[in-house]
Amino acid sequence: MKTKLQEYEDCVNNHLFDQIKILNSINIKGERLDEEVKRAEAMLDLANQINETSLMQNKLQDYVNNHLFDQIKILNSIHIKGERLNEEVKRAEAMLGLAQQIN
Repeated sequence: MKTKLQEYEDCVNNHLFDQIKILNSINIKGERLDEEVKRAEAMLDLANQINETSLMQNKLQDYVNNHLFDQIKILNSIHIKGERLNEEVKRAEAMLGLAQQIN
């Protein structure tokens, strides 16, 4: 299942490819060509921002996954019992809730 960001990336790519087709047309000249070049530059700026956001989200997801994995290791310890176990379960539940919001 794709994330919203992946759906946006796919959509942006489709629009960029469409713009390439327009710019590649030999029928576009003069003022119209200037307009399409401006449009392409604006689209590229937006696409770059979406790409940066995607990269940042991937780094954040890796960070969260590392912490979730660490929490699994803590919960897997047979030495954790009683109140400490209850605290670690609460911590895991809170981390899971936050991780779900990131996705």
